[in-house]
Amino acid sequence: MAQGIIEVKFQAKGNKAVNQAVIALDMATKRLEGTTSEYERELKKLGFTTKQQVQLFQKHNGVTALGVKNNRLLSNAFATLRSKMLLASFAVGVLVGGMVRFVKTFAETQALERGFNELSNSIESSSKMFEKLQDATDGTISKSQIFKSANNAMMLGVVKSEDEMAKLFDTAQRLGQALGVDTARSIESIVTGMGRQSRLMLDNLGIIVKSSEAYENYANSIGKSVDELTDSQKKEAFNEEVLRKSAELVKNLGDEQLNAAASIQQLGVAGENVSIIIGETLAPVLKQIAKSAVAFSNALTPATLKKMAAGVAILGT
Repeated sequence: MAQGIIEVKFQAKGNKAVNQAVIALDMATKRLEGTTSEYERELKKLGFTTKQQVQLFQKHNGVTALGVKNNRLLSNAFATLRSKMLLASFAVGVLVGGMVRFVKTFAETQALERGFNELSNSIESSSKMFEKLQDATDGTISKSQIFKSANNAMMLGVVKSEDEMAKLFDTAQRLGQALGVDTARSIESIVTGMGRQSRLMLDNLGIIVKSSEAYENYANSIGKSVDELTDSQKKEAFNEEVLRKSAELVKNLGDEQLNAAASIQQLGVAGENVSIIIGETLAPVLKQIAKSAVAFSNALTPATLKKMAAGVAILGT
């Protein structure tokens, strides 16, 4: 036997009750070895050296039979803490994730609204401009989509006033409904088609415009030849032809009647608009959570983790 090592062997003989007690002790010893190994592995993950592990074990477990109980309590404390941290992390993740989605929707809408207010100075507009566009589309596109579509129309220079834009949006919505195209895509098609003189985009709404014909009609109306038209005048000629052709198509549709598809769009818009309001309410809260999270992550060090582990160990005694 090597020096410094004491080997104890149990052999069951005699009374049945004694035999069972010895066997139970042997099984408990083996379980203790496995539990101790698990405890040591947890301490290693937290950066404790072997010497520090021994000191911590001796401090809280001693060398008596109470060590078995205390070690089990420590192991259970680690397992309980880990489980609770995982549950807390999951709950916080779900909560913060939902908050982020709401606030992100609000932030995007806020940025679009800022651009809308600035660009509206480039055309004839009033404080009622947004409401007019909302009425023109019958609530089938969200607040953020109205801002986005209006900003695009103003940047491409396809309208000169809020009334022209409202009429354009209404025309796009009605033509789109007749062809099974949602309002947002319909407005994008007519605005981009006019702004970039794209016949392909206009074709999505059944609007067919020939540039040569548009230029000739416009030139005749102002007493000039087509060759004398400037690029700006050609663009205006094309857009006027689009508006004329689209007005004819809408007239053929008769009175406006919203279908089931439009009702579904209105339902989706209502939900998104509610999300914007919720996001606006939660924005200050999320800002504070972000600040706290950054402060916590900056303060977290290996030394801090060791102190937390020592605290868990003490709770286990």
